[in-house]
Amino acid sequence: MSAFFQRLFALERGDCLIEAARTTGYADLRARVDAMEALLLRCAVAPDAVVALVCEETTATLMLLLALLRRGNIAVPLPADGRETRAERLTEACADWLFTRADEAGLQRLTPRDKPSLIKDLQETGQAGLIVFSSGTGGKVKAALHRFDRLVDRYGDKPIGDKPIGDKPIGDKPIGDKPIGDKPIGDKLIGDRTNQRPGLRTPAFLKLDHIGGLDTLFRLLHGGGTLILGCPRTPEAVCRLIETHRVTLLPTTATFLNMILISRADRNHDLSSLRLIAYGSEPMPPALLEQARRRLPNVRFLQKYGLTELGVLETRPGDTDSTWFQITGRTQFKIVDGVLWLKRNDTMLGYLNAPNPFDADGWYNTGDLVERRDGLLRIKGRSNRIINVAGEKVNPFEVESVLREIPNVSDALVWGKKSAVTGWIVAATLELQQQEDRRELQQRVAEFCRHRLEPYKVPLLIHIAREGLMGDRLKKTGSVAR
Repeated sequence: MSAFFQRLFALERGDCLIEAARTTGYADLRARVDAMEALLLRCAVAPDAVVALVCEETTATLMLLLALLRRGNIAVPLPADGRETRAERLTEACADWLFTRADEAGLQRLTPRDKPSLIKDLQETGQAGLIVFSSGTGGKVKAALHRFDRLVDRYGDKPIGDKPIGDKPIGDKPIGDKPIGDKPIGDKLIGDRTNQRPGLRTPAFLKLDHIGGLDTLFRLLHGGGTLILGCPRTPEAVCRLIETHRVTLLPTTATFLNMILISRADRNHDLSSLRLIAYGSEPMPPALLEQARRRLPNVRFLQKYGLTELGVLETRPGDTDSTWFQITGRTQFKIVDGVLWLKRNDTMLGYLNAPNPFDADGWYNTGDLVERRDGLLRIKGRSNRIINVAGEKVNPFEVESVLREIPNVSDALVWGKKSAVTGWIVAATLELQQQEDRRELQQRVAEFCRHRLEPYKVPLLIHIAREGLMGDRLKKTGSVAR
């Protein structure tokens, strides 16, 4: 049994999972996983089979996932709302079996294509694997194969957190001075069960078919924390859940944090238990972070950084008042032409449906534009979103940050539209707090931006969003922009 599961099953106190009114304690966890492993044996699922499971946010689904990983299967988490892409993903993953729900009635035998050498090589080692799909925002959805032990070994013997939350006042020693994973918040030693401390309490906000959601699950279990399932992804519901379950950690995105502040849902609920907001998946506008700090003065904010190909990295904030952060741990980085490149020894084994993205020396081009200052980094957006206006480069994130300061604008997404004169022009889709005439809005935008941006950066075309700009991965998406 791997070190991860040895540690997990050594925990004896505290709640592990909360689903509606049902709670699963750490003392019951091993028996629940054993029951799922018995189900796999009854159904003749081989220990090295590739098994896909639809990730409904239920205790049974998570027990099935843990059982698959403990016995050495290659697990393929699939989105619960992704039925239209399911067949394609099952083919790409070479899945032998599919669980549409976590019981015998939900199990289907599949006929996979010939497995690539990456899967065969992993099967020969007897190690468990995970196939995680990228979001596809940069083009084709890619299937990344990870070795499970390499993903979770980065947590070491020190689970999520800095020091136990609540031991000292928030102003005494700030949470987040050291990266998540730097000091224990769970039990100090596996064998010292009497020293087990209460872990973090967090909702399953990021979806469990996503590398960020999986990292939240595994880090939390490793640290003896509590995961609250079935979290509706609306500002009011999330704030209500924080109050009800005394949540201490909220993993989220800049887009969703903005929605909370605009809706004022934080004013309607008691969020005093909340100690840490870990945000990632997209750049954080400095003005938004400043506003969030004012509204939630007792909460620490931590920039997280993760990739489907590399997993979620260890980070620490640069200071308490900025969007700068430091990549720590075993990650090397370099910046080439303003783009961040990363290197680790525990990355994915490779893509199943695309060429190897690592160069000859093991470096990975993230495609993220960054600034560097005294060893700290700040994300400026994606290199593939740069708009070329008559030879001038426009970073959409810069323009979006300005547009968000315009009265009545809740959020903005900037994109390029082809032009016969300049090649491209800057266009923007705006989410408004209250509806207004588009022509009047266009004039207000032009006047506001005239004092803040160079002329070629000012949007010449304005669309008003019919729906919110947030996509299914809880960040802004270009698919709803036009």
